[in-house]
Parts: sequence; C-alpha cells; structure tokens
Amino acid sequence: MSKKELVLGIVFILVLIIVILVFVNQTVQQTSTIVEEEVMLAPALSANRFGVINFPRTTQDDLDFTIAHLNDLGVKFVRWNIFWEDLDPTGYGPNYNFQELENNFIALNNNGIEILVMIVTRNTNNFNQGTCGNPDSPAGCPPANYQGYANFITAFTNRFKEEVSLIQIDNEIGASKYWAGTTNDYINVLNTAYSAIKAVDSTMPVVVAGIASGTQEALIDPDNPNNALAVSSVTNLLQNANYDIVDMHFYHFYPDIINKINWFKNEAKSGTLFISTEYSGPWPPDEGSVIGWIPVWDEQARELVKRFAIGFGEGLEKINWFSFIDLTGEADPFKYMGLISMKFPLEKKSAYYT
Repeated sequence: MSKKELVLGIVFILVLIIVILVFVNQTVQQTSTIVEEEVMLAPALSANRFGVINFPRTTQDDLDFTIAHLNDLGVKFVRWNIFWEDLDPTGYGPNYNFQELENNFIALNNNGIEILVMIVTRNTNNFNQGTCGNPDSPAGCPPANYQGYANFITAFTNRFKEEVSLIQIDNEIGASKYWAGTTNDYINVLNTAYSAIKAVDSTMPVVVAGIASGTQEALIDPDNPNNALAVSSVTNLLQNANYDIVDMHFYHFYPDIINKINWFKNEAKSGTLFISTEYSGPWPPDEGSVIGWIPVWDEQARELVKRFAIGFGEGLEKINWFSFIDLTGEADPFKYMGLISMKFPLEKKSAYYT
C-alpha cells in the first residue's frame, strides 16, 4: 500500500467516525426530547408507593386506630371512598358538607399520609332515573344534570387540592354492583370531571375507575368469543376517555399480573401511569393457600411479597393492599383479605409483619 493510499484510508475512517458520532448525537437528542415530552405529560407522583384501603373510620377512635397502625406499617398512601350525595345533598350545590371530611384528611396529612379519593358518581337528587334504576342501589350512574355534577367536582377540587394527591372517578364500571350505566355514560362522566378538576388544578392526577380483576382475565384471553364485550368496552374507555392514570385491580393468579400490565401498557394513551388500588391474594382455589375462603396466614404473607415484587417490577407506581382489616360486610373471599383479623381481640396476621 502506498503512502497516498494509506492517508486516504485514514481520512475515510475519520470521516466515517464523524458521521457515526453525528448520527448518535442526533438520536440521543431526539430520544431525550421524546422522554422530556412524556415526562411533561405525565403527572408527578410522590415516592409513597405502598398503601392500603378499606379501614374503619366511623368515629374518631376508628381514625386514631387506623393512623396508629398505618404508622406502624409504614404506610403513607390510602384510598378513601366517598359518595357525591353525602357531600352534596341537593345534587346541585352550592352548599357542600366538606368539614368532617376535611378534618379526617388533615389528620392523615399531619401523619405524612397522602390520599387518593375515589368519588362515586351517585346522587339521587340529580339522578338519571332511566339509567340508574333503583335509587337505593350504591352503584354509580350518570347525573340527570351534568352541570350540577361539574359544579360539585369543581368545589371539591378547590377545597381539597392541598390535602388530596389523586382523584379517582368511580370504581369497576364493568360490574353492575358499582356502575349502572354504559361505558359511554362513564366516559361522559369522567371527561366532565377531568375538565372540572384540571380547570382548578392542572397538576392534579385524574385516575380512571379501577379495572376489575375478572375483567382483566378476559383481556388477556381475547380469542375467547365470550370476552369480546369486555375487550371492546375497556379499549373504548382507554381510547376515548380523558385520564392520567389507569388503576388495575389484581386478585387472580399472581403470575398473570405481568401479562395484564403489559396489555394496558399497549392499549393506554402515551404517558399514562399505572397503579393498583386493590391488590391482594391468595385467590381461591389456589391449592394449599386457603381453607374454604380463608387464606392461610403464612401463605398470604408469602403472596404479598411475590405480588408486590411483580407489581413494582412491572412498573406500577403505587399499590394498595386490599385490605387494611378484614371486612365483615364484604362477600367471600374479599372479607378475609385484611392484614388484621376481625377476631376479638383483633389479631395482626403474618402479612402485617411482612
């Protein structure tokens, strides 16, 4: 090889290196821009990742009991369920019953506990009779007058934007026990609430109604024709509703949690965050994990560790264990999933110490 050919070869290699470096730099800048845009779209959540739901709160003693045990557990995040009608007796405002709720929220906040409020959209004084059916049912349903509902959501957000960290609208709309309307009815309700919340506080994260564990069983088996309605309804919700966060409820066989989370990652809007406000096990009829419907305590403790490791490992931002204490009013098996047994005197289960 001549000297000239050697020089030309070196020059070619240098030019090629420069071209590669320029390409890599542009790619990094583009990727950085995309990440920055997604971060800007996503709501900011705190580092408080472990929570519980369903705890006694009828009296001040109940609240004191709850806070003492939440502190003992190191829990700094709870879901608090409320009904629109309890806070807005007329269904149209402008006088709202917020004081007792504010006292409870301040007590939790003073102990470093942040709150997700789940608002059940039901008010028999602003009630779509044709859709909602039985006035005595606890199921959420669309209002007769959406402006009255929007006024309530606006007032609620104004009052509690400092005490509340996330606002969720309704629960498990695929179950008639919790939602009396259609998926499109719920989309209208959620979009109304979303606009009202964001008009008050653009940074307040809005959470879509929790997707039931049973519904998710259908989502990961789309080839079964019996699951077509569930797949269509949830896809419609994710594509046409306004939300920041998707809430997935997990009770069934825990290894399937991975497939379920991946399904939502593929179907939800870009920038969506994921949480689970109902997370528990073991689920019957897992062999050796239950006696009747009652979980074996040591097995429940082992499942808690497995489920949390999977959930956080797959990108869930927050997880609420269901539930804080056994629930006498719930159906089997949900009444036995608490960290504290309802036997008297109350007894902390193995999972409590996990």
